[in-house]
This record gives sequence, structure tokens and C-alpha cells, in this order.
Amino acid sequence: MKTKFLRLILFAVSVLMTGAAPLAAQQKGQQVPDGVFFKIEKKGQKPSYALGTVHYVHGEYMHEVPGLDSILGTITCLAAEMGMEEMIHPDQQASIATLIAKLQGFDASKLEREMPAIIAEFMDTTKTDAYTRYLTPQQLDSLDLVAAYYQVNDHLASMSPVQGEKAYRYALPFLLPSLWQPLTMSKIVQFYKDVRGYTGEYKLLDVMIATKVNEMNEAYAAEHPDRSQPRIMSVGLDSINVMGAFIDSQADLIDLILNDFSTKNLVQLIYRGGVAQYELSNRMGQIDSLYRSGKGYETMESTRSLPEAERLYANDVIVEGRNRYWMTQLPQLMKDRSTLVVVGLAHLLNAEGSEGILSMLQKQGYKITKIL
Repeated sequence: MKTKFLRLILFAVSVLMTGAAPLAAQQKGQQVPDGVFFKIEKKGQKPSYALGTVHYVHGEYMHEVPGLDSILGTITCLAAEMGMEEMIHPDQQASIATLIAKLQGFDASKLEREMPAIIAEFMDTTKTDAYTRYLTPQQLDSLDLVAAYYQVNDHLASMSPVQGEKAYRYALPFLLPSLWQPLTMSKIVQFYKDVRGYTGEYKLLDVMIATKVNEMNEAYAAEHPDRSQPRIMSVGLDSINVMGAFIDSQADLIDLILNDFSTKNLVQLIYRGGVAQYELSNRMGQIDSLYRSGKGYETMESTRSLPEAERLYANDVIVEGRNRYWMTQLPQLMKDRSTLVVVGLAHLLNAEGSEGILSMLQKQGYKITKIL
């Protein structure tokens, strides 16, 4: 039971992370051109490039980004948010272990005392369901819409004591949070298959680019067995403790769940997660179209209004703090090597409450030219 609860808490944080996206642009005093793909130049240096990514934009699109395939043949450095070396670094693993210890350090006896009653409350068919008791009529209508959209009752047919359109309301409360994201991903993958004709393995844009670079390095190593260095150096810009910093910044959310665990809070968590994922999957067509048109600021505005997005990206650890940390590395990288920077679009462009790295580079004498 404790493991299920831990997964629920991790889901709560992941809803904020995956259901969210960048903030709107600062329109006044805007100097960086609107776009998603840019050339970065400074006298005496080889040109570098920056591509802003958006959650869930299909990786196959990399072959349609103007000039990107040929640019990969000229760069000697790929700079992304976090590299594999950072993910497997002992300090990063220690940070993850600290998070798990924090989540597991809650009062287990309290959970053991209260959980059976909470589960019984969800599954009691003799009373009005928990969702009706703790959601407003408008919220309940929204959750019913989400359940119908994802055909949740079909997925829970053998797991609920009742059948019909309200079956999900009497299922184990841990089942719904485990369904929202996989069902959203299936909708997004289907969108790209039906609308864009992508039938290959689904990968996010930054992952696809990193995979391509790895393939190019492997081919280079096979052709030049005497060379010890890869043709394209991969750099993770984040510090190895960025995950820990993010978790610390979300302490209020975690404390709320751990210290005030109740049927009401669990209902609200399930509701928020379902609505956030529903809005994301329904807005993918708009986000994809804006992104392909190079409308960076409109793309951020569309994603900003997704449920929970503003709360996440207003966090100075997520955007502003990381931008400034990355700027301690990027100028030197671009001085030494022709670099392709692949990071979230909110980090490139000026956003509400934060300055983008392109604006910061401009202040250091770099010329920024829109490609897309």
C-alpha cells in the first residue's frame, strides 16, 4: 500500500511537470525575434544555433525543421538541458535517493490507519460517490467528460464494483492517476499518425535529436578508430542537483499531500490530473500548428493556459534560475565549438517573469537571426 501511495505522490508532481508548459512572452521591449529555431553569431566565432522544444512535439518533426539535418553535419557540440552523464552521476542518484527518502519518510502509521477507510469510502456503493461529494457540479461534469473521452470505464470494467457510465467513480482511487498519462500519450501518438503520418517510434524532439547525434558519433568512431573524441560533443547544461532543487521548490505540494491526506484531497488530485492531461491532448493540434509556423510566443501562450502550467513555470528554479546557470556555460561552449542548443522554448524566449537565454546572449554581443 505504501508503494502505491509513493507512486501517487510522484504522479502529483509529474502532473505539474508534464501537463505544464512555457509562459507567455513579455511583449514590451521585445528584441528577440519571434520563432522557435535561431542562428547565433558573434564575430570571430563559428555560428551556433538554438532550437526551442515543446513537450510532446513528435521527434520525427526534426527532419522538417528548415536546415536542421544539414546543420547537424556542421556542429561539433550539442547542448541540451540534461545529458546522460548527469543523469547517472552519483550525486544525481543521491539526489533521487534523497527524494525517495523524503517521500517515504511520512507517517506510515497514519497512512495505515486512514487508508482502509479512504478506500472503503471510494468503493462504497451504498452512498453517494466521493467525487459527487467533493467536486462542484461543474468539476464533476468536467471529470465525466474526461472519463468519457478516455473511455475510462472500459479500462476499469473488471475493476469496479459497479458498471455503466459512473463505474470509474467507485474504482480504486489509485487506478485513475495511473491511467491519465498513458491514455494521453496514446491520443497524442494517434494524432501524429493520423494528421502528420508519423509511424516510426515515438520520441520527443530533443530525444530524437540526441539519438541522431549519437548515431552520427558511432558512425564517426567506426570510420576513425584512432580518434578518442566524438565528432559532436554532448553537454548537459543542468547541474546534477537540479532535480533536488525542483523537488525542494515543490515542498508545499508534497507537504500538503503527506500531512493532509484525505479522500477530499485525493479526489481533487485525480480531478486536476485528469483535466490537465485532457486539455493537453486536446490542444496538441493547436500547439503543433503554431510551433510548425515558427510562432514561438503564441505557442508559449497556448501552453501557458494549460491547467497547472503557470504555477510550475512561475517557479524561479524551473525557468529563471536555470537560464542564468546555463549562461555560465553557453558563451564559452559557443566560443570553442559550433553548438546546437536544444532546450525548452520557454528558456529561449523572454517569458513573463524571466529573461530568455537569447536575450541574455544579445546583451553579450551575439546576433540572433530567426530560421523558423
